[in-house]
Amino acid sequence: MLHTLVGSLSLLQTSVLFGTFSGIIGIATAPAATLMVIREYEAEGPVTSCLLTLVGLNNLISVFAFTIAAQLLVVPDGNLSDVAYQIVLPLLLGGLFGFGMSVWAQRLDLASEHKILLLGGVTLVVAVSRALGLEPLLSCMALGIVLANSSPRWHRLVKSLNEIDYPLYVIFFVLAGANLHIETLSHIGLLGIAYVLARTVGKLFGGWLGARLGQFGGRERSWIGMTLLAQAGMAIGLAATLANLWPEGGAMIQTVVLGSVVIFELIGPLAVRHGLVQAGEVPILTVLRKRAPQGAMEGLHSVANHFRTNLGLPAGHNMEDPGDILVRHVMRHNVETIHHGVHFQELLRVIAHSRYDRFPVVDDAHNFVGIINYTEIRNLLFDSSLSDLLVARDLVSSVHHSIPPDTPLREALKTLQKKRNISYFPVIDPQQPQKLLGILSQNDVLAAFRRLDLDS
Repeated sequence: MLHTLVGSLSLLQTSVLFGTFSGIIGIATAPAATLMVIREYEAEGPVTSCLLTLVGLNNLISVFAFTIAAQLLVVPDGNLSDVAYQIVLPLLLGGLFGFGMSVWAQRLDLASEHKILLLGGVTLVVAVSRALGLEPLLSCMALGIVLANSSPRWHRLVKSLNEIDYPLYVIFFVLAGANLHIETLSHIGLLGIAYVLARTVGKLFGGWLGARLGQFGGRERSWIGMTLLAQAGMAIGLAATLANLWPEGGAMIQTVVLGSVVIFELIGPLAVRHGLVQAGEVPILTVLRKRAPQGAMEGLHSVANHFRTNLGLPAGHNMEDPGDILVRHVMRHNVETIHHGVHFQELLRVIAHSRYDRFPVVDDAHNFVGIINYTEIRNLLFDSSLSDLLVARDLVSSVHHSIPPDTPLREALKTLQKKRNISYFPVIDPQQPQKLLGILSQNDVLAAFRRLDLDS
C-alpha cells in the first residue's frame, strides 16, 4: 500500500490518483515493438488481425482517459470545457489534416511523393498541436484514422511508407532507450512490482474476457492477452506529460512507469512472438530460421561455397532441395473461416475487410465444406432480390484443390504453376477429409523457396 503523501493530499486521495493514472497508462500497448514482431515473423491470421486493431484501440482509449483525468484531477482550475478543448480540438485538427492529405494523395503517383506527404503531414500536425497546447499523440491518431478510412490510395501510401519505416523504428527505439535507465528498477519498489503484476494479469484476463464476450475463437481467448504486453513509447510519453502537469506526484509515477517499461520491453516482444506462434499464425519454418541463426563458421563456409561456385569449381555435395520442405512447416494453422449459415450481406462485410478473394467455409462442427470464390459471386452483387435469400453454403464452390500436410513444397509449386487461378490451398487431414488443418498460400510457398535459396 502507498504510504507516501503528496502535497496537501490525504493518503486516500494520493492512492486514488496513483491508481487512476497508473491504470490509464497501463492500458497503452507499444505499437512499434508489436508491429516489428509481426513483420519479422510474418504473422497472419485472426489473432494477428485482432491484435492490430486492439493496439490502436488501447492507445486511443489510454490517451482519451489520460486527457480527461489530467484535466479534472491535476490541472489547476481544470473543468469540462478544458476537457472538451483537449479532446475535441485534437480530433478535429487531426481529422482535418487527414482528410486534406487524402485529397492531396489523389494527385500523387510516385512513392517518394507519398513519403513526403505522410512525413510532412505528421510533422505539421505535431507542430500545430504543440503550438495550441494540444496532445500531439491524439492529433496524430485522428489523422491516421481519417486518412486510412477516407483515402482510396491508402494501401499505396502504406506500401510507400514501409520502404523507409525501418529507420524510423530504429530512431524510435533509440529515443525510447534513452529514456530507459536500468537504475530505475531499484527505485520502483513494491509499487512498481505491483504495477507490473497488475498490468500483466489485467492484459491476460482482459484479453480472455473480451474474446469470450465477443464470441471469438479459443485461440483468441488463449493468446490475445499475451500479445498485448509490450509497452514503451506511449507509456513514456504519457508519464512525461503527467510529470510536467503534476510535478509532485507525476515524477513518482514516471519513475514507476520507466522502471516497468524496462521489464515490459524485455518480455513484451517475446510474449508477442510466443502468443502468435502458439496461435498458429507463424509458419514453423520461419520460427526455425529465427531460432537457428547462421554462426560465424557456418557463414564463412557459405561464403566459401558461393565463391567456389563462381570460380566454376565442382561442389563437394549437393545442397538440400527446398522442395523437400513439407507443407506443414509453411502453412498457417489458424485461419479465418466463414460459417456456412452466414447471410449474404454479412459475407460481403467480411469480404470488404479481407485481403483475400477466396474464403474457406465450415459447418457447425467446424468441418470443411468448401471454398467461396469472390470472382464467382460478383454478379450477385447486382441482383438485390437474391441477397436476402442466400447464405454462405449456397455459394460454396465444389471444386477446390486441397493438399495433405505432409506434401513436399515442390508438389504445391507444380500445382500453382499449372493452375494459375489458385491463390492458396486448404490443408486437409488425409485421415479426416473434412478436417481443415490450415491454409497454404501461394505467397508462403514462394517466400519459403526464396528464403531457403538465400540461406543456401
